Amino acid sequence: MIWIARSFRREHLMQIFAYLKRNKQKYVAFYALEIHPKKAIAEVECLNQMYKLDIWNELKRISEIKYPRLKRIESYSQIPPTHAGRETGTVNYDWTRVEDVKQYMLECLREKVPQFLNVWKSKKHNRFDKVLTLGQVETEYTSN
Repeated sequence: MIWIARSFRREHLMQIFAYLKRNKQKYVAFYALEIHPKKAIAEVECLNQMYKLDIWNELKRISEIKYPRLKRIESYSQIPPTHAGRETGTVNYDWTRVEDVKQYMLECLREKVPQFLNVWKSKKHNRFDKVLTLGQVETEYTSN
């Protein structure tokens, strides 16, 4: 879990740590990262002033900042060293399976557009349709 902000209140971080300590069964690594107040924020504010379609080609400006754009303020981990997590390595895709083609497309998107957060949220692929669904927002509807 990564929380990125301009600054943090100590009491908010303490509440997060207390919650995590009460829920030891959850394997979580938490990082509080502060955005560099001068250069990174200035670049983002400059991008915010641009026309929407011009921003895409200018995102590289943030990655060109020479000194650290983010500073780690706090971190907390309750992931046991024996926890393996997800398997990594080379994947052999079966190009005849729709699910594998979708997974390959998703991996390519994640590599090309890492700042697009919806690409990182995915569900099991449906082999009966050709749609690649990204970043679904789950909403609970109630009737009054």
